[in-house]
Amino acid sequence: MRTISYSKRPDFLKSEFVAGICVCECVRDGLHDDFPELAHAHCDAHDPFCGWICVKNPEHVSFKPLMLHEVAHILVNDGHTDKWRKTLLMIGGTLDSVYVPGTGLYMPSFHKKVRG
Repeated sequence: MRTISYSKRPDFLKSEFVAGICVCECVRDGLHDDFPELAHAHCDAHDPFCGWICVKNPEHVSFKPLMLHEVAHILVNDGHTDKWRKTLLMIGGTLDSVYVPGTGLYMPSFHKKVRG
């Protein structure tokens, strides 16, 4: 398992809420092809890896919009809810679509969709 040591994390990820960062694989099972997203957070209190963020590409650890997105999941222990949106904005993240450098991909918008 490849991890990023606390001392090598970007300052915005030096938090007691982020238990660890695993790169190129999932901390739970070591698989990297099983998660389609660029990163995910383990935020279920019953998960022994609660508080960990797994990132497919080590270069994305310094990509603040992506990582704050995952930190917000850890903080609220939930998915893309109103509480998560409020928390993401409060910690300096964005709900807007954002280009992910070097990927040709965009993180989608996470603004609440109006149903009607």
